[in-house]
Amino acid sequence: MVHRLKLVPIQKWPEIRSLLKLYLPRSIAGQNFLKTREEIEKIGYGYKAEVYCPDGDASNGIVALNVKDKLCEVNIQCPKYDTGKLEEALRTTEVIDWTKCVKLIYAQKHVMQCMMKAIRDKNIAIKEVIPSVTFVKYNNDPLFDVSLPKGYSFEALTLKYVDMNSFYEVIIQCPNNDTTELEEALKTTKVIDWARKLEVPFAPKNVRDCMERIINERNYTLQYIDITDTFILKRNATPFNMRLAPELSFKLLTLHYKDTVNNAWPHKYPGSDWYFELLIKANLGYGLFKGDELISWVFIKEMGALGHLYTLEEHRRKGYGELVLKLISNVLLNEGKYVVAFCIKGNENACKLYKKLNFENVQVVYWCNFIGN
Repeated sequence: MVHRLKLVPIQKWPEIRSLLKLYLPRSIAGQNFLKTREEIEKIGYGYKAEVYCPDGDASNGIVALNVKDKLCEVNIQCPKYDTGKLEEALRTTEVIDWTKCVKLIYAQKHVMQCMMKAIRDKNIAIKEVIPSVTFVKYNNDPLFDVSLPKGYSFEALTLKYVDMNSFYEVIIQCPNNDTTELEEALKTTKVIDWARKLEVPFAPKNVRDCMERIINERNYTLQYIDITDTFILKRNATPFNMRLAPELSFKLLTLHYKDTVNNAWPHKYPGSDWYFELLIKANLGYGLFKGDELISWVFIKEMGALGHLYTLEEHRRKGYGELVLKLISNVLLNEGKYVVAFCIKGNENACKLYKKLNFENVQVVYWCNFIGN
C-alpha cells in the first residue's frame, strides 16, 4: 500500500505559508500554526510537531500533528474545497495513531466532512464536536490606544510563574509541646517561600497553634484547616487472609492510568498529574483490576501514609474499597512497615472501615492551608 502523506521538513514550511496566505482569512489557523511552530523551533525548544502533505503537495492539504503526551492534536487544512486526495491520504496513512485520543482542531466544514469519510471504516468513536467562531484582527489594522493604570505592567512570562498555582507543602513536626524555638526559626527563615499558597499537612496540635500565631502576626490569609484522625495498623499485626476471585488482580499501576486517577481525584489542582506520575514511577500506586479494567486504586503517599483510595462509581457498594485496603495493608505489613491512614473528621464510612479492620485511632492532626503575602 502506498502511503501518500509525505513529511515536509521545517525548511519548506514558509512555502506552505505563502500558499495558505492566498486563502486568508479561512486559512488563518494553518498559517498561524506554522509560523508559531517555526518560532518555537528557533529558540531550540524540542516539541513533537510534524507537518505532512498528500503526495508532498500543500495544495492538496496539510496535516500537522501536535503530540501532547497521550493526546494527539491533528490540525488539517485544505486550500481547495476538493478534498479527494486528502481523504485518500488520511484513509491509508499510518502517520496518525488512531488508537490514541485524537483531537481534530480548527477544522473547516469541508475538512470535517473529509475526515468523517476517511474514518468511516475504522470503527472510531466520535466523542464530541465543538463548533466555534473564528474572530480575526488583521495585522494592518491600527493598534489599540492602551494606557495601563499606575503600578501595572504587561510583560512576557518567565518560568518563575509556572508553579504559582502548584502545590507547596511544608511538613512541620515538633516532638516538644513547647514550640518557641521552632516558631522563631520559622519567622526568620528564608527557606520557605511565604509568598506562595502553602499547606502544612498532618500537623499535631502544638504545630497547628504555632502556625496560627505566625499567620495572625503576619496577616496571612488562612483558607481552611482540615481535621483528620490518624489510624494505624501496627507493623506486627497479622496480615489479612486474602483470596481474590479469578477475574480480579491487584498490581502496581503504570503511567497509562495517571490521567484516570488524576481526573477522578476531587482535590486535583494544576499540576497534580505530575504528583501521580511521581508516585506511580516510585512504585507507590496499586490498582484492583477486573480483567483488564481498573476499578479501584490506592496510593502510598510520599510521607508513607495511605491515600487516594478510590473506587469507580459503577463499581461501588461491592466491597472493593475494603478489599483494596486489606491488600495494600498486606503489602506494607509484609515489608515490616506500619500502615497509616488519615481520615477526615465526619467521614463516618471510612472511619468505620478502619475500625472494622482493627486500625487504632491514635491522634488528631490538622492540615493548615493558607496564603502568604
